[in-house]
Amino acid sequence: MSERITKYGESPVGRQGSVWPLVDALSNPWEAKKMARKLFNTETFESVLANQIDNAISAVGMLDRTAFTLPTLAGRLEEIVAQHAINVPQIGRPTGGKAGAPGFLDVTIPFRGDWTVFGVIPTRATIPPWMCEVMGDRLVASIRDDDANTQQRVDTFVREISDNLNALRGEATEGRSKINDAVREAGEKRRLKIVEEDNRGKGLDFPVTR
Repeated sequence: MSERITKYGESPVGRQGSVWPLVDALSNPWEAKKMARKLFNTETFESVLANQIDNAISAVGMLDRTAFTLPTLAGRLEEIVAQHAINVPQIGRPTGGKAGAPGFLDVTIPFRGDWTVFGVIPTRATIPPWMCEVMGDRLVASIRDDDANTQQRVDTFVREISDNLNALRGEATEGRSKINDAVREAGEKRRLKIVEEDNRGKGLDFPVTR
């Protein structure tokens, strides 16, 4: 997949601002609006979780070998689990709107949490039909505003976003358990390997640096 969502490090789809960058600001604003993407439509949860597990195992491998001889090892492993757990956002109520493309209202919805999660597809998902940008700590959704049903559309959008996030939150809880198991297993394997290496070194009449 060319636009993998990553929790740590730079996302290949953009640094600051929108997850899916719009065309240059000098371009036609209507064309820019059409460049916005649907949420929950980039990568499956299973794929993201597998990537996070791989990253967490790699983090265990990068720990200094002395960490595996200290009583603080359990805490270090828990930090790795926390760093790689999927932090599902919590959204608030809309805080404002402004005229967007003809016939559309750009509605701002604040959130707290990891913005990259808005691209993850829950196992059971309802994909909102309206275009949306993720801008820093807020969503900017383009809602059709050509009749008396704008508020209903906004409410539906917020409800569907919340339902998808709740579904992801349940999966993320189970996913954290899997990350934890993988980290503990990787930590124990490395600890045993270090013990084995140290025991072999004791039989030598010269020092060994590993």
